[in-house]
Amino acid sequence: MGSVATLLFLVLLPASRILAWGEHGHRTIGYLSQMYFTTEAENLFNKLVQPNDDFDISDGAVWADSFATQSKMPWSKPWHYIDAKDEPPEKCKVNFNADCDSAKNCIVGAIANLTKQVNNPRLEPKEQSAALKFLLHFLGDITQPLHTEQKCRGGTRLMVQWGKPGSREEDLHQVWDKLIIQKLRSYKKPSGGDPDNEYDKKLSLEWAQELKRKLDRDGFDLSEECTDITKAQKCALAWASEANGFVCSYVLKGVGTNTGPDPCEECCEWDWQGPEDLSKEYYEGAVPIVEEQVAKAGWRLGQWINALAEQRVQMERAGVVFGEEVLQVQPREEM
Repeated sequence: MGSVATLLFLVLLPASRILAWGEHGHRTIGYLSQMYFTTEAENLFNKLVQPNDDFDISDGAVWADSFATQSKMPWSKPWHYIDAKDEPPEKCKVNFNADCDSAKNCIVGAIANLTKQVNNPRLEPKEQSAALKFLLHFLGDITQPLHTEQKCRGGTRLMVQWGKPGSREEDLHQVWDKLIIQKLRSYKKPSGGDPDNEYDKKLSLEWAQELKRKLDRDGFDLSEECTDITKAQKCALAWASEANGFVCSYVLKGVGTNTGPDPCEECCEWDWQGPEDLSKEYYEGAVPIVEEQVAKAGWRLGQWINALAEQRVQMERAGVVFGEEVLQVQPREEM
């Protein structure tokens, strides 16, 4: 994985492939997760992430994207997704052995490995910190359906129309990453910009509070949720499989075989044959899926960090000593 050829390949991956739910979605997931933190979880987060007035949990939740898009850690890009080699819209299935390479270099393998790193006393605190911040992000990524699909590079090469005729075409991945959420939350970037992300954070916190109220009313079924950190790969695979199921049941129901020129390596093998304007009926059908997946991501993340915090408490009671100093540096390449 550390070869020059591999690194060059990863650098050249389309940037949009690594973005899920956009900043607004990931910040919401971060805020929502914190609403479920135990005291021990809050202590663990504060110790490893060291939040301040300029960096809160929502910043931690977008940290992995901000670094990856700047290509400072190109080897981490495949950790954002898993390429299910299935046949949507007829058949959807995630197979870890077939869809994740031998180095476990996909989001399922990453979540499993990073979960082990957070409380690994042999690692420096700065590495544990990076592992936790990656988890803040990846437990969100894995709920975005197109982050569990190989076809058309996760939809990044499937062009669709968003808006009235004549509107600029968008790729389907972008629709699910950003556009549905932006329309749902009436998102409009301030004219003067948002250099401190205050607008993003305000809207994200409001959405997190709304989703928390829905979760408190049993608005989403959490009865079968997997949150056992000792079985991290199993849980991550279950989450990926659930998200992948939406690829067949809704996300890619509107595709058909590309009838254009002969397929090429950079082309999508499909044409979009569903609703012409995805910002209307398709959007309405997508909203419940997006809300459920974002809500579940926030709830799972809260439970995951609670479990990591409890694990650390038990280890410390048993005499395990963890380091104290945390510096912001790149994590080790262990995938």
